[in-house]
Amino acid sequence: MIRSEVILKIAAPLVLLAILPASLIAQEKAKAFDRSRLGFTPERSETALGLAIELARLGDLDRARSVLAPFAAEERVAREIERLEALSAFRDELLQSKLGKAIRLTEGAEISKIRAIEEDRIELSSKAGDETVPLSRIGAVELTSIQGRRRVSGDQAWISDYLLLLIGEEDPSRFLDDDDVLSIDAASFQELRKIGRAAQRLEALARLESSSLALVQIEGLAELRDLPLVQERLPVLRQYARELIFQSFDPSSPEGLGIQAKATRSPDGQLLLTYDFQDAEQLQDFAADPEWYSINRRRLLGKGKETPVVFEVEGGGLEMKGASCYRHALAFEAPINIRYKVIYHDATDDPNPYFMMGMVAQKDESHIGFENVTRLYSINRKDAVQRAKFLDTSFIAGNLYSIELEHQGGDKAKVTIDTNWREVESQGMKSGGIVLFFQAVNGVRLEQLEIEGTPVIDEATKQQWINARLEKLGLSAGE
Repeated sequence: MIRSEVILKIAAPLVLLAILPASLIAQEKAKAFDRSRLGFTPERSETALGLAIELARLGDLDRARSVLAPFAAEERVAREIERLEALSAFRDELLQSKLGKAIRLTEGAEISKIRAIEEDRIELSSKAGDETVPLSRIGAVELTSIQGRRRVSGDQAWISDYLLLLIGEEDPSRFLDDDDVLSIDAASFQELRKIGRAAQRLEALARLESSSLALVQIEGLAELRDLPLVQERLPVLRQYARELIFQSFDPSSPEGLGIQAKATRSPDGQLLLTYDFQDAEQLQDFAADPEWYSINRRRLLGKGKETPVVFEVEGGGLEMKGASCYRHALAFEAPINIRYKVIYHDATDDPNPYFMMGMVAQKDESHIGFENVTRLYSINRKDAVQRAKFLDTSFIAGNLYSIELEHQGGDKAKVTIDTNWREVESQGMKSGGIVLFFQAVNGVRLEQLEIEGTPVIDEATKQQWINARLEKLGLSAGE
């Protein structure tokens, strides 16, 4: 089982911006971010070394040497420049020795034959066809694969070890001699590689046109936030991420909502969200709201309030234990249809397990809800409580109940089990959140959940969505 708390603390509502008016999105797009603010020239030799090592790993040896050139007077930098020059010569010699022969650019890749070597590229042929590869893409991984299992011989034997360091070998003592200069410099390689990854990501951000790829780079930078190079740029990264989040959504497309449910359109054009609970990531569409329903929960019997809260996917279902409330990321306006299948686990030590599915839920706890399989009701805190009893008997543990809760926008809400149904006054409530409240020791299980309706949004929930997405990227707005 996968605990939902780990997911939910970064998830919050993830989709609310999807139905923003086009004018609001246009306003945000108008605030074009100046990507040149992300560019930089290394001002410290440590940053230059890190970037050069990352560029060498990727294969851009000429650029790596040019990055180091301003710091060439420093002894440590001078050694790295010499290594890069030797590696460049080794690459040329290795490729020339393979001319007309079969190679693999990476382990397990298609076998290719080198047809020609130009000044800055090589031409390959394979069963898949001809390909031209820039030399700047023949990096440490490719050179290791082309060289094969054999170590480089003679005076250049150290290059085999250097390639391992570039690739990311974290235990250089396994193959380096203690008194070797490369062994001394290797002690700092792990930290330099981190700096290099950050520097390379910043450079990539300054030129990337794809919003989705840019967000991937930003997330990677957030993971390296402990580096001064990243720390001093966090405000700029957060601002750029905020703009990209606005730009990455298509309000007219269910596929662009950014949620984990299967999102489609119903025959009448409404949004239809389907949860089969096969994947724990679907829980990212729900956020804990443990204080909501506080007024009603005081009347509930049972021991669920003493049980640790569980809200997790297990074996194709959503298991709920303890006493808590979870709110769906989207609010909806009528017409709304909620279809779900629920099982109550046997609980002889807890004779009063409870589950309530609620719609048009308000902050003051006004809502329309269906309790267990017995009672439909509506509560408007400004008016009266309306209840419609459904069954004379309580549920049977282990039975699978298929339930539909609907509000078509009139003055009635309706619940149906099989062909049996009941109605209750809606008391003027036409829109609001969807909530799941449970209080049980052994648990209640949802096998499936479908939500059909028209999402609504306000400025507050829009900002909530943006901040949640920033937090998921590792760029919390409150940081």
